Amino acid sequence: MLYAIDFGTSNTVVACNHTCVSLPGLSRPDSPLIPSLIYVESLDRYYVGQAVKEKGVEKHPHCFAGIKRGIGQKFAFLPQIDGQAITFEWLGKCFLQRVLQELTDRSSLVFTVPIDSYETYGAWLADVAEDDQVRILDEPTAAALGYGVPEAQSRLLVIDFGGGTLDIVLVERQPPDGDLGWGNILRWYQRKETKLKPSARVLAKVGENLGGLDIDRWIVQHFPDLPCTQETLQLAEQLKIRLSQQETATVYWQDRPLHLDRATLQEILTAKRFFQRLEQALSKIPSQKIERVLLVGGTSLMPAVQEWVKEKFNNAQVDCDRPLEAIALGALKAGEWELEDRLYHDYGIRYWDKRLQQHNWHPIIRKGQTYPLTYELVLGASTPNQRGIELIIGELGEATTEIIFERGQLVNRLLEQPYFRAVPLNDSQPQIASLDPPGQPGSDRVQLTFTVDNQRTLRLKVVDLLTGQTLLADQPLVKLL
Repeated sequence: MLYAIDFGTSNTVVACNHTCVSLPGLSRPDSPLIPSLIYVESLDRYYVGQAVKEKGVEKHPHCFAGIKRGIGQKFAFLPQIDGQAITFEWLGKCFLQRVLQELTDRSSLVFTVPIDSYETYGAWLADVAEDDQVRILDEPTAAALGYGVPEAQSRLLVIDFGGGTLDIVLVERQPPDGDLGWGNILRWYQRKETKLKPSARVLAKVGENLGGLDIDRWIVQHFPDLPCTQETLQLAEQLKIRLSQQETATVYWQDRPLHLDRATLQEILTAKRFFQRLEQALSKIPSQKIERVLLVGGTSLMPAVQEWVKEKFNNAQVDCDRPLEAIALGALKAGEWELEDRLYHDYGIRYWDKRLQQHNWHPIIRKGQTYPLTYELVLGASTPNQRGIELIIGELGEATTEIIFERGQLVNRLLEQPYFRAVPLNDSQPQIASLDPPGQPGSDRVQLTFTVDNQRTLRLKVVDLLTGQTLLADQPLVKLL
């Protein structure tokens, strides 16, 4: 049986057979939502999801929320349990494998990921799933397939605003090429381009490390002398949720009333450049006629967000009736569609920059390109009698925020100046093309042909220009996100 898992920063959703499923002991009562919480009692005993709430340990220092944000990050300090440092990759793996234990009849899995994820996150998911057949799809594209929008409305803008990320994707959908009667079947043999499935073409997408957890922290900071702890962050979340349904709200911390109204929350968001960051993200999407805007994620339920979206798209229909289940449901349907996606990051090969006396990166694939694609590059030896060429592939991007682990919590900080980020993908097993005879500087020696296939696998062919030999033939390197 095919299962889809939307592992979220705040909640996780599992779907199969065209519906979201509730997992006993993990899901909230009368809901398919699994709180993305894990409490580690000891290194070999832990609780996840609703079991954490029922045990009443949400305030315990060994209870972790928002763990998705820490996966793939490098921290100077890590939480300690039983005298041993634990990683967020380990916490996330424990959480998801506990979920997988309940899916005993599964045959394959679809995991959804944020747009701005790096390949290391996809590799981590594959490790979590172990022997399962796994497919990966980005979250807002999945939502475009799972919202139940009529086929007549083809150009959709999905704004996925969850606990940890803001993702925006512009998708154009097209129906299959007509009813396949006998005449059309005959023409199908003659015209290979005839579509047997509806298609979804990604026109543009953008990801931002911004979400509901950041708003919770800003709310806590609004109250003088209020410490920022797991308990006060939960109270801030309660205030935020209540303000989605009413104009004012009050919660209590140690008999101290904490009052907040929608107008004040709007002022907090403005002061934190919240709407400015929304504008900046949206500006990266090309201005085209949009027929429908789909809101996804818990943060999209905030009136301030919905009002901002309706003001921006006053000529389009705005929907927010499937904010929490659309991603998982759409991931189930991915096999029913022909998907034309785009790469979100740049990719390059590492080289030694003699002028700067340090490693640098030469781009080979630019973000925004559709695939399959091919790129060719010719290299020469850099030192006398060089016996091989080392090839390290990197995923390149621009970081505008940083995640740090501070006082037992994951904190998202907006950087004053963005910086170039390069994530080596195969540095533990670099591809090396041996040269025989050894290469000499001053002449071209090898031709590299990079291809990205339909499954987003980066492959490499290496030909020795001196001997004419093929040193590597269609060698798979890494899976790209």
